[in-house]
Amino acid sequence: MPLFLRLPNEIWALILGFTDLQTLTAVSTTCSHLWAQSVHVLVRHLVWSSPRVAEQNLSCFWHQFPSKSRAVRSLTFLSTPPRIDESIVCEELRSTFDEMKIFSNGLRELVLCGLTLPSNFFELLEELGRLQQLVVRQCVVPEPPGRLSPPPRLQKLTVSFLSPIQNKAYSPYFPHLFPDVPFLAIDRDPTAHGPIPVVCAPQKMTMAADFHEISNPAEHYLSALAHFCLHKLERLEVFSPILYFQPFYVDPSFFAPWLAGSLPRLQTLLAPLSLVRALARVTKDLRCVAVTGTLCMDAHIFGLIDDLHQNGHPLRSLAIVLTSWDDRVLDSIADRFCELQALEILYLECEPELRRFHLPYHQPEPSERLLSTFKTAYLPRLPQLEVLHLHPFPDAIHTFTGTLRYPAPKKTVGEVATKTVASRLRLVQTIAGTSSLLTRLRLAHDHRASQTWVRHALDSPWTPIDEGYDEIQWSSARLVDMNLWATHPIDVYRGGIWSTVFID
Repeated sequence: MPLFLRLPNEIWALILGFTDLQTLTAVSTTCSHLWAQSVHVLVRHLVWSSPRVAEQNLSCFWHQFPSKSRAVRSLTFLSTPPRIDESIVCEELRSTFDEMKIFSNGLRELVLCGLTLPSNFFELLEELGRLQQLVVRQCVVPEPPGRLSPPPRLQKLTVSFLSPIQNKAYSPYFPHLFPDVPFLAIDRDPTAHGPIPVVCAPQKMTMAADFHEISNPAEHYLSALAHFCLHKLERLEVFSPILYFQPFYVDPSFFAPWLAGSLPRLQTLLAPLSLVRALARVTKDLRCVAVTGTLCMDAHIFGLIDDLHQNGHPLRSLAIVLTSWDDRVLDSIADRFCELQALEILYLECEPELRRFHLPYHQPEPSERLLSTFKTAYLPRLPQLEVLHLHPFPDAIHTFTGTLRYPAPKKTVGEVATKTVASRLRLVQTIAGTSSLLTRLRLAHDHRASQTWVRHALDSPWTPIDEGYDEIQWSSARLVDMNLWATHPIDVYRGGIWSTVFID
């Protein structure tokens, strides 16, 4: 036997763990020894692209090598959901789900997309004691039980675009089965199809969807909060992509006095304007706030700033999107939030559209006066500022939803090229001045170059790093998690609130 084949199994596992799938497959066919070493890595992340593939994989491999099932860490099971005008075959996958129990000793992540789940789905969950992450996306779900005995200790549960077998008979959503899950992601009010018991008490919750069925998204998601225990909630994210598009719809302002005292730990909030304002009035400890959707009216912009200030929130991070730049907004923020450590103000470049909808238009970008006097007029009022982003909203706005109704105008190549790296650096140095804390800065021309200026200390030079808008960790221009998108159009396939159901 060659010397390299005598390496300990632990060393082979380490080497093969860094190998790409194509190389790994080639290695596994070299000899029986390397097949034995590589098969554990090959089966670590399974993807079944259809029920037929699942059946073939189970019968051809797992029936012969059941001991290898301990190596499986994640399983993704995909299919096409039933069409709205088709009948549902309820128990077609029952035997497949029975056989999936073979993975109970090692499976950490399970992703189910587009399936009609059989009645033994919840029995399978009881067997997967080591499961940490569960995604159920655009599936037809049988009626959930009252509880699992015992439930897996999930770290994250994602449920989106679920349909019941029988329309309006029950809710297909089942977060109540995991009362202690710390992170919940859900696409809508879980009672849209039918009532459910008071559900889990997450520490972090994301509510979002790539759809336009809900006319008042902020109010819809606020009502959804009534079905959760909120005393542990520290971070709430509510996305509504439609709010980034003309005519820049904003939910009517509303109050939520019934939430007073029920969110004692909430510190991070990303949500539509009216929901942010409602929660700002009933909480006292918001540290990071980002508004999803654009702010176009003075009453909206300055009303938000006043709500956050008057209710005494110790704000450390603020991110908003304006329909057009307005120097007064930065002045108002600097006057009220002297402890800010991160500030992001994005703005749209769509003057013709604003004129068309008779919306106010102020300035195309920050004024020269503001930029040239920032270190003397603004930094003294924001002495703890570490991160500053003042730039246009991403041109790739269409990535926030499936359809782009009014594309944002893009800058020409010539306009982008007018600022060289050297001139951009001079502007950064002008703005930063002698600040010892400012370490990240992104302005209009930096954004168009997909770069951000960073430095590690006062005596370190400013350096541009390549950073797309979708790589920025905290921003009001956030992408909806793909697991909260429908896998298939909900006007054709099941997954919408108003899907009509036929049962076989």
